[in-house]
Amino acid sequence: MTPDLFLLAAIVMCGVTVQTTAGFGAMLVCVTLGALRWPIAELIPLIVPALLVQSVWTVMRNHHQVQWGFLLRRVLPIMLLGMVAAMLLTGRDVSAFRPLLGGLILALGLRELFRRVAGPPPPPWQSTLGIFGAGIIHGLFATGGPLLVWSIGRESFTKNQLRTTLNAIWMLLNTVMIGIFVFRHQVTTDTLTRSAWMLPAVGLGLMWGERLHHRVDERYFRKLVWVILCMAAIPLLIPR
Repeated sequence: MTPDLFLLAAIVMCGVTVQTTAGFGAMLVCVTLGALRWPIAELIPLIVPALLVQSVWTVMRNHHQVQWGFLLRRVLPIMLLGMVAAMLLTGRDVSAFRPLLGGLILALGLRELFRRVAGPPPPPWQSTLGIFGAGIIHGLFATGGPLLVWSIGRESFTKNQLRTTLNAIWMLLNTVMIGIFVFRHQVTTDTLTRSAWMLPAVGLGLMWGERLHHRVDERYFRKLVWVILCMAAIPLLIPR
């Protein structure tokens, strides 16, 4: 394993730990930190196949917690439409959108850090628009989690139901995304080999994430994650 691949595997382990704990955030952590070192267009096809393992494992282990009716009727069609539209319209190279990623992460992070109490749920039209926007962001950077959580996070789900349902969404969307990457030759035998080297890191992240999910106050854990992401987002605001 090269030093670069070892560094990327360490970032993936951090991302998987966060997502296994909270239900989202793996790609957000990986893309935010990884974009400081690698082009985003090169990074995403490497990471998505490895993180698919995390989503599949979480869903299989907790399949009874998935709110399939809500997912298939309310979220998946709208988000999938936004994701595919963004991928088709922007093409392979999304490096021009790097400052947009930085600004989005910083804005969402500051909102989460300074939000005192949870507000009322958004009205249906705002929730639908938010889900579509999450699909667009997922198509660009595979990081639609924060906007999706804002759109659906105040539904009457338990913590475990929300976490597992979110992972089911990433499992389905990222499978479609990998298919598009294969069609574009962005996922190849070579990239899959490098992705496979990250599987031990995925396993470690799953182990630590399960422990944190049951033992750590999720609110404080998320605050810490957002502090780190806000700091990492600032260099992304500067175009290369």
